[in-house]
Amino acid sequence: MTRWLDKPSMDSDELIDLVIDRSQRFLSRYASPVAKFCPPLFGFAIFLLYFNRHGFYPTFDLFQFSSLLLAAAVLGFVLIGTYVLLLVVPGAWLHYGFVNSPPIKEDLRYVRPANGKQSFRFISILLGLIYVAPFAFSALCAMYVAFSYTSLFQPAIFLIPALMTLLAGLLLQKLLELRSYSFLRYMWSAYLPTVIVAFLSVRIILDASAGIDGIDNSLLQACVVYGTPLLISLIAGLCATGFIAGWSFTLHFATFFALLIAFYSGLLTTLPDKTVRAIGLGNYQAERIILDSSYCDSDAQKALAFDNQCSLTDVHVVWLMGDSLLFKLDKEGKQLIQVPSRFIKMVVKASD
Repeated sequence: MTRWLDKPSMDSDELIDLVIDRSQRFLSRYASPVAKFCPPLFGFAIFLLYFNRHGFYPTFDLFQFSSLLLAAAVLGFVLIGTYVLLLVVPGAWLHYGFVNSPPIKEDLRYVRPANGKQSFRFISILLGLIYVAPFAFSALCAMYVAFSYTSLFQPAIFLIPALMTLLAGLLLQKLLELRSYSFLRYMWSAYLPTVIVAFLSVRIILDASAGIDGIDNSLLQACVVYGTPLLISLIAGLCATGFIAGWSFTLHFATFFALLIAFYSGLLTTLPDKTVRAIGLGNYQAERIILDSSYCDSDAQKALAFDNQCSLTDVHVVWLMGDSLLFKLDKEGKQLIQVPSRFIKMVVKASD
């Protein structure tokens, strides 16, 4: 057996190409079994995590309800796939609308320097001004407006990217000596991607707001809030430049970073709760639960404080399907109350 020290080293580019090549081979060979078995298993994992989090297991065989498993899997894929889409669309729009367009491609080929030092400056201007700079400044400004002037957020999320792409386009045309009015082509191609990245940054902060509010240090809070748009802009720029290497390369990178963003924003940890709520099986606030009068004896009345109509108001429904209704008197409560479904006459869901 060849010792590890005797094996030739592998640089990062070779490793990335190897991972992408292996994943493509795996999917081309096992696409049918993956498409057949992954959705129900993924759906079952979502339900299992939800049951484990709340400390119960339903009184029916979940595998008999394949439609529930598939619905949970579809919702889970949609929630995570949204992040993938928001990372892929800006790069695709910019690449095919500006970078890969024949006139811009011809100009870039003509002005590209031959020596290494000038090439580094050329690539820095190209990647920085086309992708990262307008993404980052627009996201930072949108974040500032969202927290400081909330009522102006909607017009700002559309006006700020227009200004940033105009400035970036003018600088690109001047520094790279592009043909006249190239800044208009860039502005047309970069506006929508910049809006998407700014919206994604604000959306991630809102999703992670519960965790950010728990940070005691105000300086650290500000670093997280305003550092996130910079990180998202860098990731979006990296995924956008991936189109130079092709769709496969970009999709692999976008999926990897989408999972990281989903974990950071709390989407992965809250995915079971959001999925169960979306399907309507639990994890929602009930305005009123009306029970059969035979259930409201003195012991139940003392334990749950029913009103005169044998009902409870403002309770958090944990699970509604099966032989029992499980709920908590408040969402953050630790007591999980189980009532046989045969005694439930009506559940009135509170409006969102």
